Amino acid sequence: RKPLTSVGTAHCSLVRGRKPAEGPLLPNAPAGSHLVALGGPPLPYDSTYRLFLRLSAARKRMQRERPDVLEIHSPELAAVAALRVPESSYGIRTFVWHSDFIDTYLSWRVAEATGQRAADLVTAPLWSWVHAIANRCAATIAASRYQATKLRARGIPRVAEVPFGVDTNVFHPGAADPAYRAEHLGDDRDTLLLVGSGRFAGEKRWDVVVDGFRILSQRRRAKFVLFGDGPERARLEARARGLPNLVFAGFTKDRAALARALASSDALVHSGPFETFGLAVAEAVACGTPVVVADRGAAHELADPRCGEVYTALDPESLANAVERLFSRERSELVAAARDRARRAISIDAHFRSMVALYDDLLAERADGERAVARSP
Repeated sequence: RKPLTSVGTAHCSLVRGRKPAEGPLLPNAPAGSHLVALGGPPLPYDSTYRLFLRLSAARKRMQRERPDVLEIHSPELAAVAALRVPESSYGIRTFVWHSDFIDTYLSWRVAEATGQRAADLVTAPLWSWVHAIANRCAATIAASRYQATKLRARGIPRVAEVPFGVDTNVFHPGAADPAYRAEHLGDDRDTLLLVGSGRFAGEKRWDVVVDGFRILSQRRRAKFVLFGDGPERARLEARARGLPNLVFAGFTKDRAALARALASSDALVHSGPFETFGLAVAEAVACGTPVVVADRGAAHELADPRCGEVYTALDPESLANAVERLFSRERSELVAAARDRARRAISIDAHFRSMVALYDDLLAERADGERAVARSP
């Protein structure tokens, strides 16, 4: 077989949608890449997410594609369909750990209410299911050292750490625009301009950021522009009443506009104590913007101590203190360190090269194993 790096990597994405559909994946995707949507009902809490119920249709489509690599991106019903695909229909199967769903949605809530021992008992069946998926995959892929360490501690086999990347052609220090600062601050040079970006859902804990900004606003002049949307937006806006300098800018598909905001701000402030990577933080880092992040979850790995601060997760006062510590430093040194860190940002292209290299190694291992079996008496 030829390495994937030498033959190109067309991609088929099988996703949940409002109704069955098929079309191109992305305008610049390799030839043969396509998107297949299978219809499914919306989830009650967030209608932008849908249930994957057509397991038979999903399994048949996976078999029809005959991929070199069959990636499982969800531990839910999609995984059931993928595990039913015969081994003869693909080269290798992998499990991509996108969501720390056990801690994010259940473990911490039970632990807060009844203690960690009870949480371990309640979540044990879920970890058994994660093991069942991982045991039938060539690798479980984590985007951060934090998550890779957690998975290994749970006994998950064959964990590979492949950090995610960002589009460094869009997110870079050159995206900064003085007009953006003037739009929000006029000619005021004493007010901090902070930015946040993410999905407004309960597990993201943006309430901590709003409360932390309220405390910060009592200590110094600051403006906070928050990009995003989601099921918690109305509650967050209600929580932010009395904070005229907290602006809900809404969700934007314009990545260049988001990069402009990130690169033009004094710092990104993030909550997300259950991140498996922290894409918004990585995009800010690539823009040369200092960051303030929680000490829990994977995002804190992206906070360079020279140009970032870490606060105690879920503690608004600790968040406000972290912002103050960050800007008690010499501003020129802070900016220089952030720009230096931006030069080391991992690009999305570098991420996919690492993924393809890993897959080449795993495919070669499978081929070696098959040859060894064929030679055995």
